Amino acid sequence: MEKWIAGIRKNLKSNKGFTMVEMVVTIILTGILFTMACSMLISWVKVYDELKTVEQAEQLADTLMNKISGEVAGAQTGNILDADGTSTGVNAEKSIIISSDNQSIELYDRTGSHIIISTVERKAEDGGGRELNIHYEAVKNPDPKITENIYDEIDWKYSKNLYMKYSIESLKFETVQSASNEILPLVDITLKIKNGKYGNACTITKTVECYNSPKITGPSSGETTDPDKPPVDPEDPTPPENNGGGYIEVNGNTLTYHKGETTFEDLKEQADAMKPPNDTGLIKVPQGIYYDESTKKYYFVIEDTVTQKYNCGNMSQIKNYTGNWTKVLALNEQLITESDIIGGDHFNNKLQEGSIYSYGDKYYICVSPSGGWPGVNPENNNNWKEIDKSYFKRGAK
Repeated sequence: MEKWIAGIRKNLKSNKGFTMVEMVVTIILTGILFTMACSMLISWVKVYDELKTVEQAEQLADTLMNKISGEVAGAQTGNILDADGTSTGVNAEKSIIISSDNQSIELYDRTGSHIIISTVERKAEDGGGRELNIHYEAVKNPDPKITENIYDEIDWKYSKNLYMKYSIESLKFETVQSASNEILPLVDITLKIKNGKYGNACTITKTVECYNSPKITGPSSGETTDPDKPPVDPEDPTPPENNGGGYIEVNGNTLTYHKGETTFEDLKEQADAMKPPNDTGLIKVPQGIYYDESTKKYYFVIEDTVTQKYNCGNMSQIKNYTGNWTKVLALNEQLITESDIIGGDHFNNKLQEGSIYSYGDKYYICVSPSGGWPGVNPENNNNWKEIDKSYFKRGAK
């Protein structure tokens, strides 16, 4: 050990320098390490820049989407006169019109103003690309003695400072159809934001519920319920054709329910999976039969509807959402027949919300038991709604 230390001291006291080979190797190794460090640093800076770009693009997209969705959600069903005394756009029967190319939407906003939402080209000095434009038609004063307009025609836009180095790549509006091809009071909006350096930086989609339920016309998003194969009963491999919405098996006066391919668990998974920026807050609930494990009950959604994602704790919460009280019904196992009505004594004990009544060759479901005596013919009673026969199958009994 002492000899080794003595050797080190001797070398330190030596006047010999580094050889040329040692210097060259040192320089090469230092260069390699420096290059690696610079490459890693450049990669980190690039990743940070890209993440910052996406974050800023999402902030811009959220601001624009909130403005657009707010106008669409509050669309009115009435009509007003434009400044020229006509209504050049929508009318009382068609309160929202989506253009054939899906790039603009026309409606009457909360104040009754006739507006068109679209995108327009930005000036080159403002950064180029496209920006959001809301065109407000002039509003005529209803008093014929006053010639001045209440509001003049104007194109409303955000400041160029909001866009920074970003612009709108595309803005798309689409109607939403039910399984029966009826247009629902919903509008799908897709907004793409691009960056001059990285291209497409952000895409968000939002389904907006028009709470005044105006009529909507325009191209569909194609989000209809596909005619999937319905579930198969192992004892009878021929369930009715009802597009996978489940079915009701009739054995005498007893009903057995079979849930559809879209289950209540699927709705909860959709709600849990919704994260910003694609969180619309709304879940689509297709028509069909559902089973809720928490309540041990079957429910029949009699027509396509929607609910808030926070209402997916159980089917009762979905039922309590606005407009769903008569659309989501808990089912009963006993089938009501004409003999139950004619007998009368025990009919009221059987009649509940969700009771199914067989009349002739048709089936009806009780939407509300209050005043819901169906009489001999339930067709003209608003407390009952006919169920398509494709949901029914006769059992072996």
